[in-house]
Amino acid sequence: MARSSPSPERLIQSVDRALTLLEAIAARDEPSNGPDLARAAGVNRSTAWRLLATLEHHQLIDRDPRTGHYTIGLGVAKLAAHVDHAGLVRRARPILERLAEETGESTGLSVPHATRVLVVDQVTVPHMVIVQFVGREVPLHCTSVGKLLLASFSDEELDAFLARPLAPCTAKTITDPQLVRREVERVRERGVATTFGEYELGANGFSAAARDSSGTPFAFVTVMAPEFRLPASRVDELAPKLLAAADELSEAVGGL
Repeated sequence: MARSSPSPERLIQSVDRALTLLEAIAARDEPSNGPDLARAAGVNRSTAWRLLATLEHHQLIDRDPRTGHYTIGLGVAKLAAHVDHAGLVRRARPILERLAEETGESTGLSVPHATRVLVVDQVTVPHMVIVQFVGREVPLHCTSVGKLLLASFSDEELDAFLARPLAPCTAKTITDPQLVRREVERVRERGVATTFGEYELGANGFSAAARDSSGTPFAFVTVMAPEFRLPASRVDELAPKLLAAADELSEAVGGL
């Protein structure tokens, strides 16, 4: 049975207004300024300013100091990362199993998790040597799933990410920002990302993104294996299978 909404007198007005501001920021395609948000939330500017400052303090929104415009902050992503992924895993599992059967290699499911990607499920094939990543938070610049997330960034977001030092995970990790940028451009062109021993020596992976109705990736499907079974020469063979599996997952969850 659906729960009824609480009566207005039971609501805490300041919390209600703050959440209304947060929803107004999230609903807009472009960054919003304080006066516009105050009008959208039906509050005066001084109240809006205090509420926005509180949301910014908790990293639920970000304010560009140059323009004064607000966008959703990383705090929202951190909260979302704690959402139970059981439903997504349940829908993805048959797709991962079929992909593992088609490719003969282990397959995995990952989701964006703040500034990293979290591996939430894996189907392991019966080989003597396997790659196991489930439960790990993996970085963006040296994993196939991470490169897919970078490819979804705006130019400004990508510039900001690449302005930070990129830590090497192995001797093969690409840490030059311009080379990472080229990798991202290749991912945008072909829709499939790769990693060749860049996160863990001897382990390769190919991935594709499942997307919601706005085109934003909400999950990643991966084929992973030791490099001797998953060389670069298999990319053309496996890319169509990965893209088909990612599209099937997008359909299975109804575009979120």
